Amino acid sequence: MQAIRIFISLLPTVLAVILGYFLYGAFGSTPVLFLVLLLIFTGVMFSFILWKNKENILSKEKIPLIALPTPDDSLIYVSPQDFAEKAEKTEGKLAIAGVIESGRQSVLTNVAYHKLLDETVLTFSPSLEIKLKGMATIGVGDYHFAVFGFQDVKVFEDRKYTTTLTWTDPYLTIHNKALTKVKLEDGTPSIVFSWEDEV
Repeated sequence: MQAIRIFISLLPTVLAVILGYFLYGAFGSTPVLFLVLLLIFTGVMFSFILWKNKENILSKEKIPLIALPTPDDSLIYVSPQDFAEKAEKTEGKLAIAGVIESGRQSVLTNVAYHKLLDETVLTFSPSLEIKLKGMATIGVGDYHFAVFGFQDVKVFEDRKYTTTLTWTDPYLTIHNKALTKVKLEDGTPSIVFSWEDEV
């Protein structure tokens, strides 16, 4: 399979070189040489694009499309430190893409931000902890908060590590007992906590 992907990626460059060879052989002049060089450059660019998208070439893997509850448009984006300072103990429903999608009844008991580690820790009861690294902002609304982007997320249940979520653009990769990739609908957060019946 890897050999087929390499072959498909190199095909535009090879075709450009062959076409350039015959063009220059037939019309050996300086303008044709510039045209041949442009043709080869274009072939290399197409090869690079195909190589970068090699996961999609001949891929039989079905990537599920996930749609978590989407918060309303009235979100205010705050820094994790501000969020940690103002968060209150709240009961609601928690949804995590690829892990808890239907919304689990939970109580947000604590939010801590560790500046040196660039890590935000969300603690829920019963026995759930989420550690988010590399999160620039968090969206906060009247009845929910939502996490859109991060470097990685670690989920702990009963103080035992269970899952890691990382972005492998454009997919969210879920590492637990198996390795799973999901694609989120545009504008869909990867984690939502709502204290209304909207989730």
